[in-house]
Formats: sequence, structure tokens, C-alpha cells
Amino acid sequence: MGSFADPHISTDWVRPGTYKLTKAVVYTTDSGEVIRAKKGLVFDWASIPKPLQAVYSKDGAWAPAAVIHDHLYGNRIGTRKRADDIFLEAMKSLGVPWLRRNLFYLAVRAFGGFQWRDDD
Repeated sequence: MGSFADPHISTDWVRPGTYKLTKAVVYTTDSGEVIRAKKGLVFDWASIPKPLQAVYSKDGAWAPAAVIHDHLYGNRIGTRKRADDIFLEAMKSLGVPWLRRNLFYLAVRAFGGFQWRDDD
């Protein structure tokens, strides 16, 4: 199973809803690929719609996986599908329950394409 070197996320506040890593987040995939979201990465935690934030916080147990996902999207590393699959895998490694991680995965598969294209 994939794993995080240290799932604790250290950040500085940039502006409402936006943060910057003060320490790298490193994830090793099931296949042994090492993904490093470098110190200085600007991100928004998990992109959860406002109406659902009462149920799912943006910085819940899935937050390290969301940071890796933002890094992959922001830098166009691999394909969008591969980034989404790594997000799902990383959430599993963090112990995010099956239903929750699959709901989040389906959401990025359904709506992540807008962000992937918007950054072009």
C-alpha cells in the first residue's frame, strides 16, 4: 500500500481559502513512485462545495491526499486520470473510509476536468 513520509501538513495562510506548504508532503504510490509536493506549493485544501463543508471539512483526514492531487493537477504531472487515481489510492492509505474516498474520487472525475482545463 502507498504511504506518506509524514501525513502532517505544515502551512502558512496566504489569503482566505488559500495556503502555502512550509514543508514538503511526500507520497510513495503502491507502485513505488515518489511524489513530492514541494515546500511553497499554494493550494486550497480539498475543493469541497460550500454546502457540503458542514459535513466534510476541507482539511479532514484526506487533506494530505488532496495536497498531492493539487500538486499533480497544478503541474500537469501525468494524466488527469492518473492524478485522480493517485488521489483515491492516497486516501485509502490514510484510512479514509471506502464510501467517503469513493465519493471524493467520483467528484474529481466528474468535475476535475474544469480545473485541469482552466489552468491552461
